[in-house]
Amino acid sequence: MQTRNWMPVTGVLLGLILAGCSAAPTPGSPADKVPPASMPSDTIAPTPTPEPVNTPAPGASGATADIAIQGFAFSPADITVKAGTEVRWTNKDTADHTVAGDDGSWVSDGMTKGDSYSTVFNTVGTFTYKCGIHPSMKGTITITP
Repeated sequence: MQTRNWMPVTGVLLGLILAGCSAAPTPGSPADKVPPASMPSDTIAPTPTPEPVNTPAPGASGATADIAIQGFAFSPADITVKAGTEVRWTNKDTADHTVAGDDGSWVSDGMTKGDSYSTVFNTVGTFTYKCGIHPSMKGTITITP
C-alpha cells in the first residue's frame, strides 16, 4: 500500500488562502477612494468641517463652590450660592464617604481620598444632604436667584 505525504499540498493551499487575505482592496473600500498622486488636488472633495458644539460651563453662572470632606465633617457644612452654581465635594479623609440629597434627587458614588463629586443646583431653595455611609455627617445648601 502506498502512502502519500499531504503536507506539501496542505502548505500550498494554506499559502494561497493567506495570499488571498492580503489582496488589493475591493472596489468601494476606503483604500479605493484615495486619489492617485497624479490626480490634480482640485478634484478632491474637501472634508466637511464639523459644526461647533456649544458646551455650557458646569453651571449656568459658571461658578463653583468647594466643600471639603475632612475629619468626618463637611466644611463648610452650610453654604449659600446662586442658582446655576456647581457644588463640588472633595474627600480629604482616609475613610470613604458619599454625599446624597435628603430628598434623594442626587447621590454620589463612594469617594476614596482625593475623589470629588459635583452637581449643579439650578432650583432656588434649601437642600439638606448627608454622607450615606456616615449619616451623622450633614450639610445644607441654600440656593438664591
